[in-house]
Amino acid sequence: MKNQIFKSLILIVLASFLFPGCAGLKKMKRNADQIEFKVTPAILETHAGNVDISIDGKFPA
Repeated sequence: MKNQIFKSLILIVLASFLFPGCAGLKKMKRNADQIEFKVTPAILETHAGNVDISIDGKFPA
């Protein structure tokens, strides 16, 4: 039973990667100028092996 659920879950994950959208790369290329993002901080630093970063973005639908 668990094996069947695991196989179904793997199939769903693979399908989500193989079929992410109907429009494809042409629509992404057309809308590339509408993408906005801000990275905070602008210069990344490590503190005790960790990097704290925040990325805010706006993507066209």
